[in-house]
Amino acid sequence: MTVPDQPPDTELLQQWREGDTAAAGLLIRRHFTAVFRYFAATVGESEAEDLTQRTFEACIDNRDRIRDEAGVRPYLFGIARNQLAMHLRSALPRRADIPASQVELPDPRTSPSGVLRNADEVHVLERALGQLSAKLREVVELYYREERNVAEIAARLGVSAGTVKSRLFRARAQLIDEIRALGLPPGLEASTVATLPEV
Repeated sequence: MTVPDQPPDTELLQQWREGDTAAAGLLIRRHFTAVFRYFAATVGESEAEDLTQRTFEACIDNRDRIRDEAGVRPYLFGIARNQLAMHLRSALPRRADIPASQVELPDPRTSPSGVLRNADEVHVLERALGQLSAKLREVVELYYREERNVAEIAARLGVSAGTVKSRLFRARAQLIDEIRALGLPPGLEASTVATLPEV
């Protein structure tokens, strides 16, 4: 995810490839929390730290394999999925011999419903989305569910990138307000809000 006044992932990736360590640091910080939460949802925080570290080490070692058109985040989560599969497989009894491809893993997509941990959170988010205006709901669908970047959304909607960013910012803020207005149990409210990454 990018924020206003910060360069997109593709620009940071190019700078990193040219030797800019500051760009590398910003790129890693931008995605660190999302990767950590992906692991923590399955294995807990202590193991998540190690798996997150391994994921970013693998990304650093293979940065030249990242295709600009595919994006950094999908590449990172591809590595994360493999790391988690190996980790879960190593915890199984040796005689089970289950292929890593058959290990049940959480879906690492960046859409809100893709990262929610259970059906209750999905239901809460859907209720909150229903309260957004058509314009705000549209950018949420394109950004989170279809994984379009700001430039793509701007071109599709015929508006400026700044307008898209503004709508995304307002949409996230309103979603959080709507979730909090539902009077949910504190744990469910907190876990649902936590699944909405900052824009």
